[in-house]
Amino acid sequence: MLSELSCNRGSVTIIYDGGTVAVIDPGFIGQTKSAYSWIAHTLFPHMTSTLGKASLDYLILLKPNKTTLNALCNVIQEFSINTIIMPELKFEKASLNNASTNLQQTSENTGTTIVIINNQHYEITFAQTILSFVAQNRWIKTSDFFVKTVQLNGSLNNQLFSLTPYQQNTHIRKKKRGAKP
Repeated sequence: MLSELSCNRGSVTIIYDGGTVAVIDPGFIGQTKSAYSWIAHTLFPHMTSTLGKASLDYLILLKPNKTTLNALCNVIQEFSINTIIMPELKFEKASLNNASTNLQQTSENTGTTIVIINNQHYEITFAQTILSFVAQNRWIKTSDFFVKTVQLNGSLNNQLFSLTPYQQNTHIRKKKRGAKP
């Protein structure tokens, strides 16, 4: 089963296949300071009520930010997330690395595995789903750090799909009142 759940100004993709649950976030969870609240009070209750499962096998972050990483430090102490998959991050300032370091330390204490996609090809398979991660030679600048672009290609019951990180369109500008076209 492939479905979507509204999250801030977009949606996350939920895959449920053979008892395995994967949630794919293209970059919407961390758009507001309420990232923890959304995960704890929207995502997990939704999974429990619709899938009958209160744990998450894979949380896939295609464009994490500091807010997302900080929220996950608390979430993985309260909820079961087996594996977090995310792209490589580059930090302009060492102080911005704190959120990543804190998540790494918390994950070691809780048993959550963190997989960083850098230049290698990474693939996971469960029941009838294949997820293939391909790192690109591009970086996306967030307000906190640079995120390596990762394309996610998947197949569920022979249905193909592809997901990329959310990127706000910065080229659209509102016309000034009375401006000529």
